[in-house]
Amino acid sequence: MSIDEKQDRIIKDFNELDDWFMQYSYLIELTSEMDEINESEKTEKTRVAGCQSNVWLILEYDGHGIKVKAESDSLIIKGILGIIVHLFDNQTPDEIKETNVNFIEQTALKHQLSTDRLNGMTTVINQIKDFAEKNSSIEER
Repeated sequence: MSIDEKQDRIIKDFNELDDWFMQYSYLIELTSEMDEINESEKTEKTRVAGCQSNVWLILEYDGHGIKVKAESDSLIIKGILGIIVHLFDNQTPDEIKETNVNFIEQTALKHQLSTDRLNGMTTVINQIKDFAEKNSSIEER
């Protein structure tokens, strides 16, 4: 499934939920599918600067797809990271570079996140896209 197809599905599912409690439960459910980041991997190198909560991001490229692992000490942010991981994990650098990520703007999440938290999630997405850009150059050689 393409990133756009996954994103459209998440937007549809999220918008079908009637209230914030159900949407929040959906976000928490998404975290159960995420790979854990070991405590030893939670370093300043993997910590995303500029996030209100602690957020860690680990990106690896195996020559086929980019492996994305993310975690936060905030449940809401961890749920949003779950969406981001679901969208980008194991996708090719070119697919990631070409995707317009807009699920926050297309759902009630835009009303639930402070400006600082929204900026933090934008930083995470930009770091993934930057990593894809760097690895796309390698792939093209």
